[in-house]
Amino acid sequence: MKSKPKEYKRRDVKRPAFDPLKTMSIRLAKILINIAKPKTQVLDPFCGIGTIIQESLLLGYSAIGTDIDISDAKKNIEWLDQKYKDKARLFECDIRRLKREIKSVECVVTEPYLGPYLKRKNSEKELKKTTRELESLYFRALQNLRRIVRKRVVIIFPSFYTARQKHIEPKVRSLIQKNGFIIIKKEGLSNPVRYQGTKNRIERFIYILERK
Repeated sequence: MKSKPKEYKRRDVKRPAFDPLKTMSIRLAKILINIAKPKTQVLDPFCGIGTIIQESLLLGYSAIGTDIDISDAKKNIEWLDQKYKDKARLFECDIRRLKREIKSVECVVTEPYLGPYLKRKNSEKELKKTTRELESLYFRALQNLRRIVRKRVVIIFPSFYTARQKHIEPKVRSLIQKNGFIIIKKEGLSNPVRYQGTKNRIERFIYILERK
């Protein structure tokens, strides 16, 4: 799809629901989807305002979006274009109940909750508390995704800097292994892929996973 800056802006900041502090960029959403290499279907279990769902639809895939609140995602997908409404399925669902709602899905593309918005570089103690809380969420997410995904999971995990420039991050590799996934290494990509958005106080790492 040829890059069209005006169209990108329209479907980004012109959407009914948009928060620049919480919204994934269209560029990053497209990167994640392309890495996943879906044939027909994408699931985003932390869909937020629906950016990954939106871009999946525009790339020709059917899409499922779940979250504990999907009101903003529904507004945005309904606004996008009526022709896509039958290719998108959106419903409220806690990650712990995902298996009850979805039996099988081809690919997962998602950015889960990355912790509270950081207005400053926090202390090591504060960030360790945050990472412990995130580890609990990520364990449940991977546990449930393992039960339903057939192919790839492309997922973002964070790394934080303390006020003294020390890295603090969740024990992601351990969580991945415990839940029956492997970090795949092929196609000339490093894995995880480091992605640093501008003006962020955290680093994002894109992990490409498959079931063992």
